Order: sequence, then C-alpha cells, then structure tokens
Amino acid sequence: MSAPFLTFLNIPTPLHQDDFNTHDEYHLPESPSSLTTTTYIAIVSRHGKTFTKVLNPSSIANTSDGFSSSSLRGRKRALSGSGNASSFFNPLLLKQSSSLQKKTKFFLFSWSLSSKRNNSIEQQQRRSSNELTSLTTTGCSFHKLPTEILIRILHHLNTAANVLQVAQTSRYFYNICYDHHLWHQLFSKQYYPLLTPPSEQCFNLYKDHVELDKRWARGDAHVSYMNNEDEHDDSVYATAWINSQTIATVSRDRSIKLWDIETRNCLFTRKDAHQGSILCLTLMQPQQEEDTGGDKKNEIYAVTGSSDSTCIVWSLPNWNQVRQFSAHTHSVLSVLAINDAMVATASRDTTIQIWRITDGKVCHVLRGHTEAVNAVKQLDNQRIVSASGDGTVKIWCTKTGVCLETLTSDIGGLSCMQVINNRTIWAGGLSSHIQIWESITATNDSVWKTATVINSGHTNLLRTIDSLKGKVITAGYDRVIKVWDSETGKCLLNFQSGHTSKIFSVLLGRTNIISAGHDKRIMVLDFAHQLSKELAR
Repeated sequence: MSAPFLTFLNIPTPLHQDDFNTHDEYHLPESPSSLTTTTYIAIVSRHGKTFTKVLNPSSIANTSDGFSSSSLRGRKRALSGSGNASSFFNPLLLKQSSSLQKKTKFFLFSWSLSSKRNNSIEQQQRRSSNELTSLTTTGCSFHKLPTEILIRILHHLNTAANVLQVAQTSRYFYNICYDHHLWHQLFSKQYYPLLTPPSEQCFNLYKDHVELDKRWARGDAHVSYMNNEDEHDDSVYATAWINSQTIATVSRDRSIKLWDIETRNCLFTRKDAHQGSILCLTLMQPQQEEDTGGDKKNEIYAVTGSSDSTCIVWSLPNWNQVRQFSAHTHSVLSVLAINDAMVATASRDTTIQIWRITDGKVCHVLRGHTEAVNAVKQLDNQRIVSASGDGTVKIWCTKTGVCLETLTSDIGGLSCMQVINNRTIWAGGLSSHIQIWESITATNDSVWKTATVINSGHTNLLRTIDSLKGKVITAGYDRVIKVWDSETGKCLLNFQSGHTSKIFSVLLGRTNIISAGHDKRIMVLDFAHQLSKELAR
C-alpha cells in the first residue's frame, strides 16, 4: 500500500538533458575524489545470514592513507629498504614558504637517517640553502634533547603517517612515538576532541577510526535488522536519533517505538499515540529549569505529527503527553525543532506554522505554497527552509514569518529536502534528479543559485535525504540507498536489496545507516562492527 500523503505531488513532464542547459555554467567544486566510481553493493540473505557483496570490486580505490600495516613494520626492515632521505621528506620543500610542520619533519628525518645515509645527506646539503645546512646541523644532535621536548616537537607532525615513519627509525623514537599524550592530541586534531584522559586507548581508537574510514570507502558494513518480534504492525514512516545508541520510530500503526541499535531490541512502545498514522518526528531539548527543590532538571521533549492533523509534545523518557497542537486542517507531514522552545510544522494544508511547545500558541502562519509542504528544515538561527509539491523551495524568517526568497525547481514536485552546512540545499522528488542550490554569500541576505542538477540514478520517487559530515544519503521508492559526497556531488555507494518495498526514512550516523519503510523492517548498516564503541559518539 502506498503512502497516502504523497499522492498530491505534481507529476513533472519527462526531463531531458536539454532542460538543464541553463545551468551548465554552475557546478560543484572538483576534487580528486570526484573521479571516484560508485561502488554497487548488494545486500544478500542466505542460509539465515545477511551480508553485503560488492558487485563491482574494481571500483574500490586502492588509496593509501599512510596508516596501513606496512606503517607498523619492523624497524630493521624499514631502515634496510632502498632509497634516500628524500623518500621520507624532501628538503627542497624548505625553499618554499617554510612552516613549523615542514621544519619538524626535517629535524626528525635528517637525524634518523644521518648515520645510514651520510652521502645522501651531504648531497642534499650542497644543494640546499644556508637555512637547510643550519637545520641539518641541529637535526644531527636532535636525539640529545629531553624526551618532553621531543614529544612537543612531534605534536607538530599532525598526521599519523609522519609519526609512524619516525617510530620506524629506532627503538628510541619507537618508544617516544607511542606516547599516550601524543596520540590523544593527534586524534583530537584529526577527528574530534577526546574528553577522556590520555591512555593507551588513544592509539587504538585512532587505528579503529582509520579502519572505519576505510570501511566507509569500501561500503563494508555489517547488516542486521531490528528484532522482528517487536516490529511495527504497519509501515514505518519516520525515524529519529535519541542518542548514539538509541533511535525512535513512528508508524502507520499509530505507535512509537524505541530501539537499541547494538542489541537490536525494542526498549519501549507507546501504542495509539495518535488517532491517525504518525508521519513525522523530531526531538528537542529545552533549557535547564529549576524544580521545586532547587535542583536543575533538563527535560527532553519529542514532537510527533500525524495524519489526524495534530501534533503532540511528549516528555521523555516515559513519553508522557504534555500538550496537543491542533491548528492544522490536514495531515502534518514534517516537524522541525527550531530551538529549545519553538517548533515549525509543515502540513498538507499548504501552510507552515511556528508555535511554542510551552503553551501551544501559534507565533506565525507561513503561507505561500500552493501544494502540500513535504519538508521543513533549519537554515540557521533565524531562517528555515520548506519544500513543497508545487516545485518550490521557500526560505522564511522565523522572527517575522516573512518569505525571504523563493527557489523554483527544475525537477517538478519536491518530496524531500536537506540543508547542508547552512549553505547548500539538496532537494528531490518524483523525478530521478536531485537539484542543489548554493548560497553565494555568507550573510542573512544571501542569494541562492542552482549549483547543479544531477541524475541521482533513483528510478522512482526520492522520499528521504539525510546528511552528516561531508556525506549525504538518499533513499526512496526504488528500495535503493545511496551515499554521496556533499562537496563534489558524486555518488560513492549504492546499497541494493536491503528492503523488499519502499523506503520512507533514513538516518545517517557517524558509524551507521538506519533505514525503514513500507516492509516494516528497520535495517542497520553498521560500519564499526567489532570496533570501539567510542566511534559512535
């Protein structure tokens, strides 16, 4: 059974390549990764097991990140290899604008190889400037510095590959390069700040994160499904993160469920939450308030929207109903938490309403769309964006309720939309194409232009888009999940056959992809299987 709330969408006329000639001058910036070929991956179920199979293995790039098993080889083997000192570091780089990182590399590598390759060093010294000669003299006595100073200098080698090269040169540097504080800082620079104190886990965590990046590049994911004994009784329309290990799902069966991603078990079920199908869901965390005892409480709320035209505010973790909002006259298709007290809801009645969760008072009614509003997203603290079946994207001011700009799509009616980094809008619909708009200024008075219109490869309605840290994920009625590079607009991964029917919702996490749809199944593609749980934070 198809989703009844999408039947209103305009069916655009067939698109031809000539339709996009007006946008030939616009394109996303090219990068080396733009040459990447899409990796096609089939999700196969056989003998009670589900696994992935790459259909075109040649598409997986054989790139080196400097942190492979060869980086950890023995010191004797590393030093006995052929080549000269320039294979580690090219001293001629110092003739360019010098940086502290380049000088640090030269200090370390010139000393570590001086005893083995004196002839090569002498040749480099003759070719280099006075500055290079001075650095070489300093580097030859580099090992005499106190350990604390050496570790400080190693901090300026801000890549693991450089540090591991130094570690291969001698037992002395091997011990120094595995300092806990050093790897704590390297990880914080490369990925995200670590809140835990330095320990031996910092190196292991860095190594796991490198493996995680490789798995994303290969599409190497562990496939599993939520416990089917607790699954919804009908289509799953929306999903949302509660935290890094828990998600919430809402369904046409009018229920809300919480799931543990690791155990795949259902943690909580709220039945008959609405009088109609629950179509959308969002979470919000209001500011801390003081209770009667003087202690601060920090309640988390969720808001759901339904085909019964109502929204309900829920108090977590018990999902107790706090308030019902009934100002819409038709199905609520999308809900957005603007801040800790304001919500925007988009409806089939063609309006977006901004209201307060504390008392349910409507602050603004945004009118201007002529068809149902399928998606509403946040652009920044003062602006939201809506996408409609009328083929337009509108940018609104949340303080005044005024429409600031209207963007007309070249791909017909829009069923989904995502804002990326506050400066790019991706939108899709019944067409197989995705239209991308870019902001050409960084102010609130920004002007938007079409950056590109790309053929997504989807063969049916594009229903859902999500994004996180340079990746965009799309899915729809053709049961295919695609992962894109948000900078280049190139499709990286194509997952097929994971669902037996239409996909209505996808979530993109740091380590996984969650998808759900008409077949009632909730699929988890886990790229960090058997790696550190800290990666999912």
